[in-house]
Amino acid sequence: MNGEKKYGLEDLFHKYNVDLEIWGHEHLYTRLWPVYDRKFYNGSEKEPYTNPPVPVQIITGSAVNLI
Repeated sequence: MNGEKKYGLEDLFHKYNVDLEIWGHEHLYTRLWPVYDRKFYNGSEKEPYTNPPVPVQIITGSAVNLI
């Protein structure tokens, strides 16, 4: 896209030091390493989620849609 970033909220979350992003989706649970600008910032191998410099994303949802 001619050098444009595709992830519109990423810079905003990074600018305001957001620690955690929680998203919803209907079929899964996913926890991602702290990611910013397509780079991983996972702290140390022993404590990857302790004081990361960028947000951690959690996507949570039910395994089955019963409604």
